[in-house]
Amino acid sequence: MENKKIILSFLSMVFSILLLAASVFAWFTLQSQTRIDEIVLNVNNLKSEIKLEVSKNDGEFIELIEKQDFDALFGNSVPSDKFHFRLTITNKSSKETNLKVVLSSIYSDNVNEGFDMRNVFYIKDGVVTINGKDKVLEINEEELDQLFDQELNLYNFNNLISNNNITILENYNFEIEESVIIEFKIIYDHKTSRIEYQDGKLSIGSINIHNN
Repeated sequence: MENKKIILSFLSMVFSILLLAASVFAWFTLQSQTRIDEIVLNVNNLKSEIKLEVSKNDGEFIELIEKQDFDALFGNSVPSDKFHFRLTITNKSSKETNLKVVLSSIYSDNVNEGFDMRNVFYIKDGVVTINGKDKVLEINEEELDQLFDQELNLYNFNNLISNNNITILENYNFEIEESVIIEFKIIYDHKTSRIEYQDGKLSIGSINIHNN
């Protein structure tokens, strides 16, 4: 997966994603009836090997490569579902680089006004594990109000995002042939009971891997 673009999709959104100056690994949607439209890999001039694996509800890790892999894993998501992401990146460049990983273009789509899916999906404990070491993501607000009689998780997406992005890793000194294993868990809050959320979806436009 070096110095090339692999496009495993038939939809036009890829053209806008390719404008990003980064390595774009995957596009996926979480909703009650999940629709996975495309998988995109865009590697820049520096060389990286990238592997994305996900475990649902503590099951076996599955490497996500093709569209049907996403469909099978994220379809029919319900409150309390847990998705454990494991992203492995290996520096195949001829020099040390600076690594940054971002969940980008995070949006909610719901016909029911006020029922924002970013309020009911969260990163467990706000923790991202990098080569076995835990890092807690920064939050926007220390205290959250209840919404529709539900106490929101402190690490819900709306309390983590900046400009619709969540930075998972940045300013990492990436040595030649080094592999970085990045893990985090996205959970659909089990306290979510309002039926209005069933019409919504959470979209994460891409996982952007900047290896500069």
